[in-house]
Amino acid sequence: MTPQTKCTTSIHELQGFLKDEKQKEYSIIGLFKHFKSDDLSTLFRRFKRKGIPFSDAFLKLILMTVGQMTIFRCINSQGDTTDAGKDAYYGIKNNPMTDWRALVRAMFLRFEVLKQRSVTSATNGIKCFIADDTALEKCGKTLEGISRIWDHVFHRSVLGFKGLFLAFWDGMNFLPIDFSLHNEIGKNQKKPFGLKPKELKARYTKDRHVNSPGSSRVAEIRKTKVESLISMIGSAINKGIVADYVLVDSWFMCELLIRFVFENPCMFILGMCKFGNAKYDLNDKSYDAARLLAKCKRTMKVKRSRKLKSHYFIIDVGYKGMVVRLFFSQFANQSSWSLLLTDNLSLTYDEAIRIYQIRWGVEVFFKEAKQYLRLGKCQSNDFDAQIADISIIMITYMMLSLKKRFQAYDTIGGAFRDVRNEMIEDTLAEKLFGLFVELVSSILCRLEINPVEFIRIMMEENILSESIIDVLIKEMEEKNIRKAA
Repeated sequence: MTPQTKCTTSIHELQGFLKDEKQKEYSIIGLFKHFKSDDLSTLFRRFKRKGIPFSDAFLKLILMTVGQMTIFRCINSQGDTTDAGKDAYYGIKNNPMTDWRALVRAMFLRFEVLKQRSVTSATNGIKCFIADDTALEKCGKTLEGISRIWDHVFHRSVLGFKGLFLAFWDGMNFLPIDFSLHNEIGKNQKKPFGLKPKELKARYTKDRHVNSPGSSRVAEIRKTKVESLISMIGSAINKGIVADYVLVDSWFMCELLIRFVFENPCMFILGMCKFGNAKYDLNDKSYDAARLLAKCKRTMKVKRSRKLKSHYFIIDVGYKGMVVRLFFSQFANQSSWSLLLTDNLSLTYDEAIRIYQIRWGVEVFFKEAKQYLRLGKCQSNDFDAQIADISIIMITYMMLSLKKRFQAYDTIGGAFRDVRNEMIEDTLAEKLFGLFVELVSSILCRLEINPVEFIRIMMEENILSESIIDVLIKEMEEKNIRKAA
């Protein structure tokens, strides 16, 4: 049997390319080449100096993410044709010295440069930070830092982490730019973190240098989500990422976050509030949300938005020494009222609803990342591997978002399907050339012909080269006919 090169391990991998050759430049491999820059190359060299280059391993991890494959499954399926064994990839993900936060931020800044090449225009010029959390359910009780958490979607306790994500909306694309993982100690003192003493002791632990990025990540796990969110927003602003609004839901609307944004002159906060015990000052009196709504109904004329099919009140009040604007709204076919709060006193009701709807992008991100990119499926005991896995997913999502930006008609799911079957090592042209060389070599070996002499004849005899081209064209036409049928 003729030896195979790594680029043509299986001829079947060419089928995905031959079915659809359009937009090859926006494949994952092509996109990664565009994303690479001098700054990123320097960052890659700093992360790994020995063995397989970090950029090559990183690209392969991205392709594993797109292909929904684990490292073990990918390496076993490709046998000895891979550039490195599974330990090389596990070593990268388990390394506490790798600053994944810096890498995600660098990829985002590179995205900002690349998007300038897009000819599409944003339909909404407002830029927003969007924050929300999601339950990342796990299976093993030995995972480092694992606990039982409350899933607000299904209203039940699950084993896993709470993932807090910060994203940036640039007017067209939703881009995850930072995240943190959290556990919950719970109220049962006999079972802290929802685990028995024996289960707590069995959780994985390892030593990390006190100044390592991995050590900082582990320290975040016990911070409150509001504290982590403020830290992430502050870090993004320091890196030059500017937004007009911070959009959050009622779980994050508290004095600490409102005051942080209120004291930052470059942006406003806009979020949903609960009808709880928070007090608002009006005419030297304090009211909770329910009493304030009752007062509005008594003393103010309700307004109507025909466009949004809702009734609403707008009122400016004091809150913890700050002046904020409240929007009470009741939509058609709903008996209950909802409450929005902002520190932008010039914002109209229609504008507030339109801007707040942008927050829906984070829910779409959670759905697509979990469905297509296996967000939360990593079952490694090492907390560094959990951080690495989510970081790679976020970067992959950015790359697909860039593809979406250049192909505005495509969805993230469509972009995913376009690149899912692509292999890591080579482009289509390289694969076809490798296959052609192997076929020619096999034929020449059987006919006992000198390959060098054969190539010289091919270059001199135009008739022979034209006949080969005719055969290839005919084969492609037949494939297109079969595909159309």
